[in-house]
Amino acid sequence: PSLEEVAEAPSEGSRSRYDRLVALLEERAPTTPEQAMDVLRDHGSSPQAICKHSSSGLPEETTVVFSLVCELEAGRMWLAPGNPCEHPWEEVDPGL
Repeated sequence: PSLEEVAEAPSEGSRSRYDRLVALLEERAPTTPEQAMDVLRDHGSSPQAICKHSSSGLPEETTVVFSLVCELEAGRMWLAPGNPCEHPWEEVDPGL
């Protein structure tokens, strides 16, 4: 709440993605890294989906650059470059 006071109002797209994320987490909160990856692949609120694709190809358009899932207890993390529905998740070696 304190940050909301100083931030700009969220865009319609950001609000749509946030609302979809909240609904998914209430419906089926992920308990595994794979389930968290599925949430990040979601297109349920298209065209403002969590897994947002560029429709115009213009660099200033909002799109997913990468997705990241962390399993803190196990010290593991996975990265999907670009849209996670199109690119495989790769486990990142924490020793790098």
